[in-house]
Amino acid sequence: MHSEVTLLFYSVTVDQPNVQIEVGGRMVLGDPETYWHQYDNASAAFIVHGDDFALTGSGTIDGGGAAWWPLRDEGAFRPHMVDAHSCQRLLVHGVTFLS
Repeated sequence: MHSEVTLLFYSVTVDQPNVQIEVGGRMVLGDPETYWHQYDNASAAFIVHGDDFALTGSGTIDGGGAAWWPLRDEGAFRPHMVDAHSCQRLLVHGVTFLS
């Protein structure tokens, strides 16, 4: 992803080994209503099940925290940014996370 690009996303599931995602621009987690209704209550922005996963680059992943904060009073929770299950050799390097 080039540095001038902004990508709106909701959930990325990686279930294969040897995957590298390089973030060079800005990735923004979508709005809560769409996220919960269309993405089946996914628990994380990145869900990793495969070994040898790398999330690298000089870009930013923006969790859009301000949109989620009012929902705390309704008992809703914001998804985790990265949720790894049964994987080995997970690398996160150089990427900036904002909430």
